[in-house]
Amino acid sequence: MTEMPAPDPENRNTISCPRCKFQIPDDVPDCPYCRQPVPGGPSGKPKEMVDAATLTGACIVALGSVNIGMMGSDEAMLSRMKAASAASGEKAWELPLHEEYFEQIKSDIGELKNVGGGEAGTITAGRFLQEFAGGTPWVHFDIAGTAWVEKEKRGYAPGPSGAPVRLLLEYLSP
Repeated sequence: MTEMPAPDPENRNTISCPRCKFQIPDDVPDCPYCRQPVPGGPSGKPKEMVDAATLTGACIVALGSVNIGMMGSDEAMLSRMKAASAASGEKAWELPLHEEYFEQIKSDIGELKNVGGGEAGTITAGRFLQEFAGGTPWVHFDIAGTAWVEKEKRGYAPGPSGAPVRLLLEYLSP
């Protein structure tokens, strides 16, 4: 079960819970984190997982509106994402998910906390999500600073930017 000392980052739970489906054996009826039923068990384990969300305000503080925050569990996948970032023009900056950050999201009353405290907010949020990826190669894009454009820049019109669609299209291109 996940401890939620702060209700604001509930989207971390929303993003992470569907991932459980791919990590839970067929004979386990409920997600061990959210305790919700897993409908039908895994429907096939994905080769890779990618998610993007306006996950943290801390990413805006760290990277502003220029770079997408990027975190992941697989060096080869991250390397390919960096190449796609360069080719697409959508700037993504990798943030570390060192094991020491996990200490900040350990809970005394549950398996995890959905917030890590006052430091490294984007990284601890990413470290929380990583717990739900299991062994599947995974990348998260924190688009909090890049999701909205105030004035035209880098080929984006004012308004919603669509970040990281260009990067992902490049990544998926043969």
